[in-house]
Amino acid sequence: MGNTMRLGMPRSKSTRKKRIVEWVPGEWAWCLTLLFMFIRFFTQISTVYLYVTYTALMVMLALLHLNGSEETSRVGNVKLNGAVLGLCFSILVILAFSPYSKEQLVKFCLLLMDVYILVAVLKVNEMESATKVFYWASMVVVAGTFVMYLVSPAFFSSIEGAFQGLFYSPVFFGVPDNNDTAVAMFLLVCLAYKKGWKTGLILGSIYPFLYFGRQYILMCLIVVALSLLAMLKLRKASWLRDQKIDEKLTAKFFYCVFAVSTIVIIGFSYFWVNVIVEDGTSSYKESLNDSSNAIRMNSNVYCFELMTRTPDFLFYGYDSDVFDELGISSTDYSSTANYLISGRYRLVQPHEEVLNLVLKEGLLFAIFYYFIVAHLLSKIKWGEKGKAILVAFFIGSLFLSGFFRDFRLLAFVMIGLSSEIPLRSFAIGITRNRKRTATSGQVAR
Repeated sequence: MGNTMRLGMPRSKSTRKKRIVEWVPGEWAWCLTLLFMFIRFFTQISTVYLYVTYTALMVMLALLHLNGSEETSRVGNVKLNGAVLGLCFSILVILAFSPYSKEQLVKFCLLLMDVYILVAVLKVNEMESATKVFYWASMVVVAGTFVMYLVSPAFFSSIEGAFQGLFYSPVFFGVPDNNDTAVAMFLLVCLAYKKGWKTGLILGSIYPFLYFGRQYILMCLIVVALSLLAMLKLRKASWLRDQKIDEKLTAKFFYCVFAVSTIVIIGFSYFWVNVIVEDGTSSYKESLNDSSNAIRMNSNVYCFELMTRTPDFLFYGYDSDVFDELGISSTDYSSTANYLISGRYRLVQPHEEVLNLVLKEGLLFAIFYYFIVAHLLSKIKWGEKGKAILVAFFIGSLFLSGFFRDFRLLAFVMIGLSSEIPLRSFAIGITRNRKRTATSGQVAR
């Protein structure tokens, strides 16, 4: 009788509170990170104080974990920890010799430290109940943003820091640039896709009708195409389905992707500038060879040549002063307020991931930074959906900077750590196990 009543009755408030107190550091870190992501995406509280507070709490959780762990002296590996020491040395060089701002350097390093704690120290596993709370809270904000845009598009022009260009578009308060909002929207859609949550997929399908972001559409199409190939079990997609692919997703693999993709985009930019653009450009979004892409490619070439002839970029970059040093206005996009390349194309900061970081923090910092990122990404076990998202994210980083930095890196890693529902197989007409996979969304131990 007593046992039946205990099993049948709901837990008391004191029992529930006790359960929260008994959370391990990894669970606290998961919830804290989701809270940080929500604040960073949807509010304008994006100051250094927010980053410092979040990182301080993460460090505290890491210390609590190590205090009760038998692996205190075995955090990470020799190469990873060596890269961390190298990054620290590059930071000291920047602090000692750079005459420019250090604001973005602080944010990049703090968030990289947080990712390191999540993946290499705590080795967190997903707390799905917290993920659901974050997801539904985000969906409410996204839906409200879309409704507000339909009712009053001009509302978004009043958001501080909003970049609207020649038209209005729905933007989130934390990422008021339309390109940054598109990346945030893509990350939320990827979370919904991994989990099989339909609301996010529906809102993600509506988004292109409100803002025709070509990069957002491209990345979504890449995920869909790779997933379909895996589902059809075509030979071309066997690398997505083969469990042995995990052996290839090493730190060396990721680091080579960063290096090769940078070389490719530099060469492609020269080709675009000297061959494609010379045939004449169209108006914005009327074709691929429009004024926007011409500006991006010319800026890639200009900044690459600037860095190759300026030795200072070996050790430090412009950081937050990049706009002032390049003669770029963040509010006035007219030809009179901005430097013009060849007297024709407005200069912007490089949109490619690695080029942009080298311009801001120098080559030495970038080498160690991406080495660490590569090691951390290699510690995540990527499922079929995760690999498709990974490819799309890397391709997106070729045309817009910041994918593997700051809160975007943190959000991407959290999505990688989240469990996923396996894809269905069209070829054999059955559904794979609908349970969350044990090999996806976890840190490799």
